[in-house]
Parts: sequence; C-alpha cells; structure tokens
Amino acid sequence: MGLLIMFLGVGLFLGSLIYGRFGERISHYKIIFASLITSGVILVIFSISLQNYPYFFLAAVLSLLLGVFVAPMMIASNTIVHDASDNAMMGKTFSSLEILMHLGFFIFMFVSSSLAEKFSSATVLVAVGVLFAIVGIYSLIWHRNIAWLTK
Repeated sequence: MGLLIMFLGVGLFLGSLIYGRFGERISHYKIIFASLITSGVILVIFSISLQNYPYFFLAAVLSLLLGVFVAPMMIASNTIVHDASDNAMMGKTFSSLEILMHLGFFIFMFVSSSLAEKFSSATVLVAVGVLFAIVGIYSLIWHRNIAWLTK
C-alpha cells in the first residue's frame, strides 16, 4: 500500500509540474470540474481493472495517473482560496481549511468503511468515482456561462 502511495505522490508531483506549465491559461473552476471528471473516471478504471487483473504494475500506473489528474484540482482550489483571502487572515484561513479537510477525510473514511462492510470495496470505489464524474460533468455544464467561471 505504501508503495502505491509513492506512485500517487509521483503522479501528484508530475501533475503539479504539468498544471504549472499550462494551467494559467484555463479557468481554475474549469480545471477543478475537469479534474473531478477525469479523477472519477480513473478511479472507476482503477477499481474495475484491479478487481479483474490484480497486478502491481497496473495498480502503480493507475495510481500515478490518478495523482496526475488530482493535482490540478488541489492546486486550483488552493489558488482560489489564496486569491480570495485577506493577507492578514491567511494563516487562519489555511489552518481552518486543513481542519475541514481532515474532518471531511475522517467522515468519508467512516462512511466508506461502513459501506465496505455491506458492499465490496470495488463497488464503493466505483460508486465514488461515478459520483465524482457526475458532479464534475454537472458543474461544468450547468455553470459554463457564469462570469466567474470564465477566468
């Protein structure tokens, strides 16, 4: 598991480099929605592929890809918060954001572990991936003409 996390970290690093090079040209909001879609699809592919073909190499490649597609969402969301925050409140803003992120992670892990007792872990991961993709598609389509979305 730790080795797969390493590949995810390398993917996050590569995704950050790629987004840093090309991301300035695209709206942060569109990047977040597109990243939700692609990371949801990669998560579904990851779950289904490893359920049928449980090979480490496949898991490593898909973990790396997941990191590449999640990185732009993380960077863009932090950039939006950074731009919207007052300089005097920056420390409080980001520490509160970290608290909320860890609380969300804790709640999600509790819910997913409860669901994993009733369903297979692959089913839970596929459902989460589909949910991410649907939220990304809905947001991208629904908000496409809103002024704040077009950079």
